[in-house]
Amino acid sequence: MLASASTDGIKVWDLRSDSKTPVYKFNNAKKSNFISLDYSEEAKLLAAGTELGGVDAELHIWDLNKPDEVQSEILNVWINRWLR
Repeated sequence: MLASASTDGIKVWDLRSDSKTPVYKFNNAKKSNFISLDYSEEAKLLAAGTELGGVDAELHIWDLNKPDEVQSEILNVWINRWLR
């Protein structure tokens, strides 16, 4: 797996496949740019952080076993308090 972060969101590619289409595509409701990315092969977790936009920066965590569920709400509150 290879993940990329950009202004158009997060894309996860399966390098074993010949497909030119990402396996997963993720974005955020605010359409903020993602500037950081990390992946745990063991846990199958993908984490990505957004730029600080105004007073908000976000950390999103996806379980690639359940890619439709993003775990971000509680983390957003903590991060925004920590950044202030």
